[in-house]
Amino acid sequence: MQENQDRYVQPPGVPNTADLSALCQLFAGAAEASTSFHARAKHLLDGACKLINAQLVSFGIVHDALPGQTLRVEFLGMFGDWRGGDCRQTFITYLQEGLASDPAYPMAVERLLAARPGEPLALSRPDLINNDEWYASPHVQTLRLAAGLDDALYCAIGMPHPPGQFRAMTFVRKASAGPFSPRDQHLARLLISSLDWLFIGLDREREATRITDSLNASLWGTLACLQAGDSVKEAAKKLGCTPLTISTYVKRLHRHFGVSSRGELLVRCAELRISASVADTRWARSFKASLDLPARDVQNDTSPAETPPAT
Repeated sequence: MQENQDRYVQPPGVPNTADLSALCQLFAGAAEASTSFHARAKHLLDGACKLINAQLVSFGIVHDALPGQTLRVEFLGMFGDWRGGDCRQTFITYLQEGLASDPAYPMAVERLLAARPGEPLALSRPDLINNDEWYASPHVQTLRLAAGLDDALYCAIGMPHPPGQFRAMTFVRKASAGPFSPRDQHLARLLISSLDWLFIGLDREREATRITDSLNASLWGTLACLQAGDSVKEAAKKLGCTPLTISTYVKRLHRHFGVSSRGELLVRCAELRISASVADTRWARSFKASLDLPARDVQNDTSPAETPPAT
């Protein structure tokens, strides 16, 4: 067998082993860095910018990407080295003018609409619009080049549910860095197609926020006592209420969380990483203000109580 048949030749545009290892380390580091969606996204996308030599990346969710509907972009964050005055102002102006000021954006949307759910896209700007049109556009002349920015890499992947939803990110390079390479596109496709774990965390955070933001001081304090292992009598003593009041609050918590027992409630809180505290500043002021309020019959009170009744 000839010697050259024994050698592996790296196909053009395919990341090498070091690239793939670096990407895997980014995912591992992001997962270990925090339980917060934003902190994990920052670790991952700051590192991705360095890996593919991008100055910055915008990250978000595209909604209603369906024929005949108007796209809606939900912005989730800006990462990389973008906080300098020029880059920051460019980004603010970009948001104010709208994505339509980007001459490559309509072509990127057209490709996005034609993609199948689950098909990752990583479109380099030259794939969408030629140099003459790009550099002649007011968007590039007055916005990008003025801030020392130039080429972009538009990445997206469609979700099966709900229809018309895409996860999307756009990497932007310094004007001196040149266009993104096939290797950069390949890494970006791997990145955008591997974010399910990150968005599970986002969904959990949003559900936890939805639930806790609609809790009042009375229910929050009761939840804190339940998580501390207090009995109804112990919670009543700690919060300055009657046991009957606490029992009423516990039932309300069950309805609020959609559970039927204390055990299910505590499991649900653990799943959503909700940890209540009586001293939490969001609710502590309400507890303090409640001390001079007259008592009321909470058994027959079906409206949300903003403060526990005085006893």
